[in-house]
Amino acid sequence: MTEPTVSVIIPAWNAQRWLERCHRSLAWQTFQNFEAIVVDDGSTEAPEPLLGILRKDPRVRAIFHRHKGLSAARNRGIGSARGDYLGFLDADDLLYPTMLEHTVTALCADSSADFCHFDVTRATLSEGELPTLKPLPKPKPIAIEGSLCKAFCTHPNLKIGVCNMLYRRTKLTIRFWEEIYLAEDIDFLFRFLARAQRGLLLSVPLYVYTRTPNSIVTRPFTANHLNEGEKLLRHLVDAFQNAPRTLTTLRRTLFVKQIKVARKAVRKATDAKQLTRVNLTRETRLFADGILRLRDFPFEWKFRLLKPWLRAHLLSRKTSRP
Repeated sequence: MTEPTVSVIIPAWNAQRWLERCHRSLAWQTFQNFEAIVVDDGSTEAPEPLLGILRKDPRVRAIFHRHKGLSAARNRGIGSARGDYLGFLDADDLLYPTMLEHTVTALCADSSADFCHFDVTRATLSEGELPTLKPLPKPKPIAIEGSLCKAFCTHPNLKIGVCNMLYRRTKLTIRFWEEIYLAEDIDFLFRFLARAQRGLLLSVPLYVYTRTPNSIVTRPFTANHLNEGEKLLRHLVDAFQNAPRTLTTLRRTLFVKQIKVARKAVRKATDAKQLTRVNLTRETRLFADGILRLRDFPFEWKFRLLKPWLRAHLLSRKTSRP
């Protein structure tokens, strides 16, 4: 049996209702030499849809392990991959029919490229709904060289994420950080870019992000999200403190991009009154401590980053008064 050219890793937790649609977007690929690795992350649902896919498509493999989270599932898939190239596909998302063809062709033509990046579209789909995705014309790859981290912070056509890239597997020497459950893709991406030398950009959408009731971005916000955000913030602060001072501007840009995730979450939770005064007080102090420890950040930057936590804290005090 010949080895597949591409390994597509599909982490799945209670996503049986989406797997058939996800598999169809793979089956319709114009490039067919791939393997799909579905990593079931301890789902509590009956696995009949997945078992049906396994019976009819020998290119699909399944790995079942206890629930450890998205990062652990992706790492398990990376360790089992056999293809020369590797990509990530969430179980509730879709691929355009020419995604594998365009990215594999680009990477085969440029052996010095470590990855191929492409654009995405977004859609809100109901269960069982499968939109018509037409094959797109082959775009001309654009080389990305130099400081790749800086390029992803400043280039308007480079979108931060891990699913909108195809990686050369020999260059993927890192793994996802399994101790965090929010923004783990941003942490992974920039650690990968720090090691990569060259990439390719295809300015066409080849991936469809969908919003579903079970996805991370649509789950109800709780105080645990802030705990995860605080953990990630401290991880970033420590990394930035040890980075060369010549990267001051880049560190500021990346930090602000990362912090926006938590800022929106705090505002959403405050408006929905989902956090108690005690939790908000604690999280405000933790984030304030992390932000104020940053070197090379002007005071006005720190104040701007702290505003959503201060606002949430003050509002919680106001609403808690009799």
